Amino acid sequence: MNAGRTPSMAEFPAGQERLLKKLISARRCRVCRQTFDRNHVRLAAKDQELWIISARCTSCRHQQLFWVTMRSANAGSLLKDVSDEEEELFGAMDPVGTDDVLDMHLFLQIFDGDFQKLFEV
Repeated sequence: MNAGRTPSMAEFPAGQERLLKKLISARRCRVCRQTFDRNHVRLAAKDQELWIISARCTSCRHQQLFWVTMRSANAGSLLKDVSDEEEELFGAMDPVGTDDVLDMHLFLQIFDGDFQKLFEV
């Protein structure tokens, strides 16, 4: 990665900047599920064909990072851990609420760390 300073979107051709902002603004915040505003999308780092983009949600202020590759074969594709089908499925779900967090907190207080036992059928 570029050491010493944060790169700027202005360092790249306008077409690539518009494409990146368009790609990221079509994504939803993991916390509140709102789409990102193009004005809150920034280049955090760049290494050859990999760009790390930071976006801050204007609704809940959550900051999220995206890894984007700009290779010609798949120009402007997002590198992601989930498939398009999984992203659609998760996107339709309700966001995690305070009751969900409390339930997990209570569960973790009694969980002994034995995942095999937890997932036995």
